Amino acid sequence: MQLPPLSVTESWPASNYNNPESRGHSGMIVGVLLVVLVTITLAIRLYARKWLTRGFGVDDILILAAYWPATAFTMIGIVAEEWLQWNRHTWDVEQPFIVTGLQLVLANEILFDIATSLSKLSILTLLYRLTTASRDRKMTIAVLVSMAVVSINCFVFIILSVSQCTPLSEFWQLSYKPQNCINQSAHILAASIINTVTDWLVVLLPIKTVLGLNLPAKQASVIMFLFGVGVLASSVGIARSYFAWTLITDYDSIWNSWTVWFCSAIELNLSIVRI
Repeated sequence: MQLPPLSVTESWPASNYNNPESRGHSGMIVGVLLVVLVTITLAIRLYARKWLTRGFGVDDILILAAYWPATAFTMIGIVAEEWLQWNRHTWDVEQPFIVTGLQLVLANEILFDIATSLSKLSILTLLYRLTTASRDRKMTIAVLVSMAVVSINCFVFIILSVSQCTPLSEFWQLSYKPQNCINQSAHILAASIINTVTDWLVVLLPIKTVLGLNLPAKQASVIMFLFGVGVLASSVGIARSYFAWTLITDYDSIWNSWTVWFCSAIELNLSIVRI
């Protein structure tokens, strides 16, 4: 991790390890509630699809696969907040906790990319099944192109994450000297923006197909609710992109990275609930 210039760190307040300003336990509370909500919702969905409607398909496999990295992402953030002091300002975090926290940040970058990509592919797989059944060739092609974009994006950003420093250990090593790394804050911001754009793509793409199904009022209400959850999750992605931008403009990176994780956890878990 490239430390800020000395002129910046010297302007910071004196470190306060005993009674610092912090974000409290809000991340843990919201994170646990999200994991419980998603676990219950997903269990009900999979039970209904497997045993009631007998419609268990590839989309269910993909969303189940997305559940595990999304849950791991959320729990890692809770661990960082509660035990690694990552709910504090950068100058109030003890150095050993910064190093361990950065290692977890790297893991979470990969977990987020895998989880969000799998959840999008789950929606697109379900939509593909609907468009092929309705013989909507143009929409089927649009869905296939979207699946390719999401898959390629996932692959590219995983490669970037594991190769952003050479050697990779420089990612969590603190240094005032220049490091052989890409601009990590810009990397997070770019990933956040692209993810938000594809979020909205996946939310808006099914509208034409769903409206053409002529569903009963009860089923239509459920679809509208799930669509609303999708819009909410995508809107949280916009907020996450803003906080990712603050990582570039503000040297208090640990304080700001907490908000990026917090928004990401909400977005990831809602993206699984909306399926």
